[in-house]
Amino acid sequence: KGHSNRIFAIKFLPGEGNVLMSGGWDENIFFWDMRIGKTFESINGPLISGDSIDFKDDKILTGSYKTIQPLKIWDFKTFKLDHNIPWADPDEKEIALVYGAQFSKIDNKTILSGCSGANQVRLFNNGGEYLPLASISNIPKACYSVDFGNKSNSFVFAGGDGKIYITQKI
Repeated sequence: KGHSNRIFAIKFLPGEGNVLMSGGWDENIFFWDMRIGKTFESINGPLISGDSIDFKDDKILTGSYKTIQPLKIWDFKTFKLDHNIPWADPDEKEIALVYGAQFSKIDNKTILSGCSGANQVRLFNNGGEYLPLASISNIPKACYSVDFGNKSNSFVFAGGDGKIYITQKI
């Protein structure tokens, strides 16, 4: 049991030194236990095309290369869908094909994500509903990579235009 297509993201789970998760084009997130050398659980659905899986406080974040509901939060204890995060208002015509998604490293309130299609970076605030907090639009080309700072909610993103964009604290 394992992936049947390209793998684009893999992460060790914090506090779980022998457990990691991986995701790719086969629309599966697999959870691996290195002590037994195989998977012990999976989530079906997310089409991972970049570094768009993350884990924090028993929650799994996935960003999919899909036009409908590309951002999702899953519960690690049950491996069930916890929350769909709407990228935009329903009347917006731009689609978001997510390549990068990450929880804040310093709090439980903020998610960062970047995409192609709409060529945007968005921040979402977890006040219970993961509502859009801020957006950077009109990026010349797709955003392929995002990362929060280790000691602040400053963030960076980069993509198809060959530039790295650095922000100050939010």
